[in-house]
Amino acid sequence: MHLTSLSHEQSRILDDVFEIERLHRSLLQREDGLDGGYQWKRVGGEEYLTRFWTDPVTKRKQARSRGRRSPSTEAEYDAFYAARERVAADRQSLSPRMRDVARAARAFRLVRASGR
Repeated sequence: MHLTSLSHEQSRILDDVFEIERLHRSLLQREDGLDGGYQWKRVGGEEYLTRFWTDPVTKRKQARSRGRRSPSTEAEYDAFYAARERVAADRQSLSPRMRDVARAARAFRLVRASGR
Protein backbone atom coordinates (compact mmCIF):
# COMPACT_ATOMS: atom_id res chain seq x y z
CA MET A 1 0.00 0.00 0.00
CA HIS A 2 1.40 3.35 -1.05
CA LEU A 3 0.42 6.32 1.09
CA THR A 4 0.81 9.87 -0.13
CA SER A 5 0.46 12.99 1.92
CA LEU A 6 -2.38 15.34 1.18
CA SER A 7 -1.90 18.92 0.09
CA HIS A 8 -3.39 21.67 2.21
CA GLU A 9 -6.31 22.02 -0.24
CA GLN A 10 -6.98 18.28 -0.27
CA SER A 11 -6.94 18.19 3.51
CA ARG A 12 -9.41 21.10 3.68
CA ILE A 13 -11.75 19.42 1.17
CA LEU A 14 -11.52 16.15 3.10
CA ASP A 15 -12.51 18.01 6.29
CA ASP A 16 -15.52 19.41 4.39
CA VAL A 17 -16.44 15.89 3.23
CA PHE A 18 -16.40 14.62 6.83
CA GLU A 19 -18.46 17.60 8.04
CA ILE A 20 -21.09 17.09 5.30
CA GLU A 21 -21.19 13.37 6.13
CA ARG A 22 -21.79 14.17 9.82
CA LEU A 23 -24.60 16.61 8.93
CA HIS A 24 -26.17 14.14 6.49
CA ARG A 25 -26.09 11.32 9.05
CA SER A 26 -27.74 13.59 11.63
CA LEU A 27 -30.42 14.49 9.09
CA LEU A 28 -31.09 10.82 8.35
CA GLN A 29 -31.46 10.09 12.07
CA ARG A 30 -33.97 12.93 12.43
CA GLU A 31 -35.87 11.63 9.38
CA ASP A 32 -36.01 8.13 10.83
CA GLY A 33 -38.92 8.81 13.17
CA LEU A 34 -40.87 10.82 10.62
CA ASP A 35 -42.08 8.05 8.33
CA GLY A 36 -45.80 7.63 7.80
CA GLY A 37 -48.02 10.36 9.14
CA TYR A 38 -51.03 11.40 11.16
CA GLN A 39 -54.66 11.92 10.23
CA TRP A 40 -57.90 12.75 11.98
CA LYS A 41 -60.59 10.08 11.81
CA ARG A 42 -64.22 10.50 12.78
CA VAL A 43 -65.67 7.61 14.80
CA GLY A 44 -69.11 7.80 16.35
CA GLY A 45 -69.30 11.58 16.24
CA GLU A 46 -65.85 12.07 17.80
CA GLU A 47 -62.53 12.82 16.07
CA TYR A 48 -59.46 10.76 16.88
CA LEU A 49 -55.85 11.28 15.91
CA THR A 50 -54.42 8.24 14.13
CA ARG A 51 -50.73 7.60 13.50
CA PHE A 52 -49.99 5.49 10.42
CA TRP A 53 -46.80 4.00 8.99
CA THR A 54 -45.60 1.11 6.84
CA ASP A 55 -44.13 -1.80 8.77
CA PRO A 56 -40.53 -2.23 7.52
CA VAL A 57 -40.70 -6.03 7.77
CA THR A 58 -44.14 -6.90 6.41
CA LYS A 59 -44.50 -3.79 4.20
CA ARG A 60 -48.10 -3.51 5.41
CA LYS A 61 -49.69 -0.25 6.47
CA GLN A 62 -50.12 -0.03 10.24
CA ALA A 63 -52.16 2.45 12.28
CA ARG A 64 -52.61 3.28 15.94
CA SER A 65 -54.99 5.69 17.61
CA ARG A 66 -53.29 8.47 19.58
CA GLY A 67 -56.50 9.52 21.31
CA ARG A 68 -59.51 11.74 21.07
CA ARG A 69 -59.03 15.22 19.65
CA SER A 70 -57.68 17.46 22.40
CA PRO A 71 -55.07 20.20 22.78
CA SER A 72 -52.40 17.55 23.40
CA THR A 73 -53.24 15.47 20.30
CA GLU A 74 -53.43 18.65 18.19
CA ALA A 75 -49.99 19.65 19.52
CA GLU A 76 -48.64 16.17 18.67
CA TYR A 77 -50.03 16.46 15.12
CA ASP A 78 -48.58 19.96 14.66
CA ALA A 79 -45.18 19.00 16.11
CA PHE A 80 -44.88 16.01 13.77
CA TYR A 81 -45.56 18.01 10.61
CA ALA A 82 -43.41 20.94 11.78
CA ALA A 83 -40.49 18.54 12.36
CA ARG A 84 -41.05 17.04 8.91
CA GLU A 85 -40.96 20.52 7.34
CA ARG A 86 -37.73 21.39 9.20
CA VAL A 87 -36.06 18.19 7.98
CA ALA A 88 -37.18 18.87 4.40
CA ALA A 89 -35.81 22.43 4.58
CA ASP A 90 -32.52 21.19 6.06
CA ARG A 91 -32.25 18.55 3.33
CA GLN A 92 -32.88 21.18 0.67
CA SER A 93 -30.20 23.47 2.10
CA LEU A 94 -27.67 20.63 2.51
CA SER A 95 -28.10 19.21 -1.00
CA PRO A 96 -26.19 21.94 -2.89
CA ARG A 97 -23.36 21.80 -0.34
CA MET A 98 -23.14 18.02 -0.81
CA ARG A 99 -22.89 18.45 -4.59
CA ASP A 100 -20.22 21.16 -4.27
CA VAL A 101 -18.09 19.18 -1.84
CA ALA A 102 -18.39 16.02 -3.98
CA ARG A 103 -17.34 17.99 -7.06
CA ALA A 104 -14.36 19.50 -5.21
CA ALA A 105 -13.35 16.09 -3.83
CA ARG A 106 -13.31 14.65 -7.35
CA ALA A 107 -11.34 17.63 -8.64
CA PHE A 108 -8.72 17.14 -5.93
CA ARG A 109 -8.61 13.41 -6.62
CA LEU A 110 -10.27 12.42 -3.36
CA VAL A 111 -12.54 10.15 -5.39
CA ARG A 112 -13.37 7.59 -2.71
CA ALA A 113 -14.39 10.35 -0.31
CA SER A 114 -16.81 11.78 -2.85
CA GLY A 115 -18.78 8.57 -3.21
CA ARG A 116 -17.25 7.33 -6.46
